[in-house]
Amino acid sequence: PASAPGIDGEGDGLANLAEFAFGTNPKAPEVSPILSLERRSGAWAAVFQAQSTFGRDCVIRLEASPSLGSGQWTQLALLNDEYEQIEEFAAGVTKTSESLPSTHLLYTIQLPPSLGPTSFLRLRVAQERHFTDP
Repeated sequence: PASAPGIDGEGDGLANLAEFAFGTNPKAPEVSPILSLERRSGAWAAVFQAQSTFGRDCVIRLEASPSLGSGQWTQLALLNDEYEQIEEFAAGVTKTSESLPSTHLLYTIQLPPSLGPTSFLRLRVAQERHFTDP
């Protein structure tokens, strides 16, 4: 069906699950980029907006690769509603809600200097139960 998590009904490149996680409209093509890069305190940071509650069964991964064709993607961060896992080579993550609707958070993930001058980044959204209840 058109509402299945892996379907991209309007053809903007974002499946319904990603539309939900990032708080975009699955019935209207998204025209602005989801992920941006910014210089912060002399270092590069990946910045994106997500819903403040995108679900315990949904994870967002920030991954990096030296080339698009290599198939070698390295996970820099793994996020869900209740948990943040920052890999040892990523400098950290901050969440803020300034200037955003109350339903959204702005994630800023400091990128490691070891990425090199030419690296590719992607956000990958998956539906999985990655974390266990305490």
